[in-house]
Amino acid sequence: AEGDSYEYPGGGQGDSVGSDDKEKADNVYLPATYSTPTPPRKNIKNAKNISFTEDTNTSKLRDSTQPRKVPASASFNDDDKTMTSETSRRTQESADTLVRSNVALALVEPIDNRECGIGKGDIILSILSMPKKDRSSKSVANGSGVDKSTSDLIKWSGRNVKDAMWRMRKLHARIEGEVSASLPVPGSIETTSEDSDFKNISRPIDAAKYGKFLQTRAAEFLRKNDLPRALDGYQEVYASYKITLERQRRKQGRHGNASSAADKELKYHPSLGAALYNIGIVHLLNSSYDDALEKFEESKRIRSKKLGKESPEYIASLAKQGIALYALGRMPEAQAVFEEVLAKAPMETPLDKSQVAEILNAVGCIQYAAGQREVALRTFEQSLEINEGLFVDSLYGSADAHSELIMTRVASILNNIGQIGLKNRDYDAAAKAFEGAFKNQFLLFNVSNSFVLATMDKLAFTNVKRGDRNKALKMYNLMLEAQIKVLGPHHIDCAQTLTKISLVHVEEKNFSSAQKSIEKVMEAEAKNENNPKVSGRFKSLSIAAKNSFKKKKVVARS
Repeated sequence: AEGDSYEYPGGGQGDSVGSDDKEKADNVYLPATYSTPTPPRKNIKNAKNISFTEDTNTSKLRDSTQPRKVPASASFNDDDKTMTSETSRRTQESADTLVRSNVALALVEPIDNRECGIGKGDIILSILSMPKKDRSSKSVANGSGVDKSTSDLIKWSGRNVKDAMWRMRKLHARIEGEVSASLPVPGSIETTSEDSDFKNISRPIDAAKYGKFLQTRAAEFLRKNDLPRALDGYQEVYASYKITLERQRRKQGRHGNASSAADKELKYHPSLGAALYNIGIVHLLNSSYDDALEKFEESKRIRSKKLGKESPEYIASLAKQGIALYALGRMPEAQAVFEEVLAKAPMETPLDKSQVAEILNAVGCIQYAAGQREVALRTFEQSLEINEGLFVDSLYGSADAHSELIMTRVASILNNIGQIGLKNRDYDAAAKAFEGAFKNQFLLFNVSNSFVLATMDKLAFTNVKRGDRNKALKMYNLMLEAQIKVLGPHHIDCAQTLTKISLVHVEEKNFSSAQKSIEKVMEAEAKNENNPKVSGRFKSLSIAAKNSFKKKKVVARS
């Protein structure tokens, strides 16, 4: 049927990521309300306090009921970024005089980068394989009260987000050349095993260094796509900061100097919002979209209280909340969130522009799903214009990403534009868009990549509709060659492409070539007759090819 698309296994999903996530030496946040922070044990309930003795450079376990000793002397060391303070003296003159810290925590870095997380602008969603709405089964439910069409859309939305994220991670890894680009998509986090490394590494006596250590370790796991240990690591970062900040809030209360501003400083500390955001990113990469949504919403709430709803951090959490909603198939809610992002997001830096282009494309996908093709087309064109401008900037080294990454974004958006042209029966416009997408993909990916195969399939079909069967056959045969090389000649995807080739030959009245293609489909069907997963699909393909062949041949003879 017109506009149909097909799923091909191949590249684009088993991916890994880029380079070391090095902390900057001056990236330490010291709020006015810190006392000596205590890094927690893995088991938070049984964690013991650690007293830091800077003079002896050692750490001693002490009972939590004993009072904490504060050094009498004060000094600030620029190299270590740690603070020692004089013994605090609360005065009647100022209610804001607070206990100073002899150790500062490192500010938690959000992983909205390609080195270990997800780069802004990189989740460019596609509408190529969006399932059709089944108008014949409006009341048919899948057992959960959701009709089949809605259920199919929810499943497709999750796969769409997953494919977009991992495609860019794989490409970035290949560009950086630091990790294998052929790693499989990681399995479920629930299958994780205990990590002995977490127990055996001794704690530094400096809390700032310990905070950096936790973040660096978690980022390294994520960079290697070890999602289970990355999740453990980022959860430990959050727990460590949460315990320290909560302890300080209680301490302020005991000393009688807990002003509302000081309490807010700790309760909604930026590091808590960043840590929750990072946990959400790991869940998102693991396709745990409900968990990701929960963390992004919590991160958004904390960031709004301290940083404000116009801050880049709040907007980043908001954007990822929209992506998680989209992945869950909750399109109206996702659109409302995306529109809030577009209303708040600036357009000043390349990163700002990349994020806006990403969100515009996502909104276009939702508009297309709602049947608003013309509105969606204009939205896609806005996203395309921004990315094309970023590509030109990248040639001069002033963009936020490698030109190859921007070319991939452009290809995805062009595919979306081509799909709308195909649906509108504007086949010349569709062919132009698909050709532009394929040109970019051909330079960046292997032809057997599922991302490329989907474009080739659409381009071939568009040429059939244009009446250019010669180009259609060339594209289908190129697809078949790539599929056989990767999947073997008897795979269902090869049979599907052979069926399409036979139909084009029939349209050309080249019945001998059509017959050869049909025979190959039947051969593949015989090889898979004992495979219940695909035997039905093979039968449908062979019947369709045979019926078309017989019908056209009869018409030709008459």
